[in-house]
Amino acid sequence: MNAALKRYALVLALASLAPFATAADQRKRPITAQDLWAVKRVGAPALSPDGKQAAYSVQEWSIEKNKPNAALWLTDVASARTRRLTAGTGSDTAPAWSPDGSRIAFVGKRGED
Repeated sequence: MNAALKRYALVLALASLAPFATAADQRKRPITAQDLWAVKRVGAPALSPDGKQAAYSVQEWSIEKNKPNAALWLTDVASARTRRLTAGTGSDTAPAWSPDGSRIAFVGKRGED
């Protein structure tokens, strides 16, 4: 292939990519404080005495209410199946297993207490 044909092929290839680059550039933007507040925060896991499950809190922040809300979650270590243990308008954090693994204690905050 001569040099002129190579240049033509390169220009054609770049021109065909231009619509994709433009769309990608439009999606890029600086990260904002709202973006950071939208990230869920995972607390330290508490492993069950038998090592088969992990309990942990997941905190979300409401910018409108200017308050956090945290719920407890439980994950099976072997299968990675996850389920939510608590829900509501309060915050549930710091899970701790009973010695026999049958119960989970946690710190719960309801309302303004």
